[in-house]
Amino acid sequence: MEHFKKFSTYEVEDFSALHDLAYPDSSKSTKTTFSQGLKRIERIYDKPLTELDLVFLKDPKALWKHLQDSEYTKNTQLTTYTQILKILKIIDAPLHLYNSYLKLLQQKTSEREEDKLLEIKENQKNLIPWDTMIDKYEDKFDDMLEGQTFNKVRNYLLLGLFLLQIPVRVSNFTRLKLTNKSDVIGGEATRDSNNYLYKKETFVFNKYRTNHILGQKLLVITNERLKELIEYFIDIYDLKTYLLPTHETSNTPMNSKDINRAIATMTLELFEKSFNITDIRSAYMIDAMEKEPNLKDKMEIAAILGYTTTEQLDNHS
Repeated sequence: MEHFKKFSTYEVEDFSALHDLAYPDSSKSTKTTFSQGLKRIERIYDKPLTELDLVFLKDPKALWKHLQDSEYTKNTQLTTYTQILKILKIIDAPLHLYNSYLKLLQQKTSEREEDKLLEIKENQKNLIPWDTMIDKYEDKFDDMLEGQTFNKVRNYLLLGLFLLQIPVRVSNFTRLKLTNKSDVIGGEATRDSNNYLYKKETFVFNKYRTNHILGQKLLVITNERLKELIEYFIDIYDLKTYLLPTHETSNTPMNSKDINRAIATMTLELFEKSFNITDIRSAYMIDAMEKEPNLKDKMEIAAILGYTTTEQLDNHS
């Protein structure tokens, strides 16, 4: 196509520069996602952009076929395809071409949402009711405060963080720092970490999946048993830096893999079934939606869960 000639020699860095000019206020992560998408195109076609003659901008179905045949997940395929759509917009491609890419994107996005909904419905069949989870968890409360190992108490506390309050995503609790500095709320100095402000019994979340949209989020503990359990765990093991260390003598915080493994172990012990955080969040949302919250409540729940819309809650009803 004549329109593309001057861009056929562009490298990833050249398109990235165009992107930065077109979207000067975009975040660093958005810019990184764009450049990573183009590097992914090079890997999929096994050639640098300069040798592709912009073939990926000429036929949406052919591009999608290459993405489908790649090793990347459906989410990554859609993310990569979206970056190509941005290129078409940036270079002012013919409207009919842009619309053909957009139409296919809408179709594939809809298919993915349908697949996710089916997966949610299938997973729900294996869940136990939320109230049953809470009852079985609390039945073990007194036992966990006497004569247990560090790992067992920590894992029990960890599960409580998802059962005795609204269950946020795993990333909210990774590398969770202990602090008593009130300036973590609204302050810039600690924006690189999530914190537990223990004198105010409040979690301060800065680093999580949708933080670039929702900003800093606070989660105040209202459950008395959870307050007691956290205080007990901090005091008995004399914790100073992190709320969830990997070991009793370690100053290394748990990461996502550690947390998922601990949750799987503790749920198997308490519920005789192993659940992950997605299962727990699904059970919570099913229960919440059955209680028919009003719009304001749904918005608050969605925000704490890290969702950007209340429609994501409705998928579980």
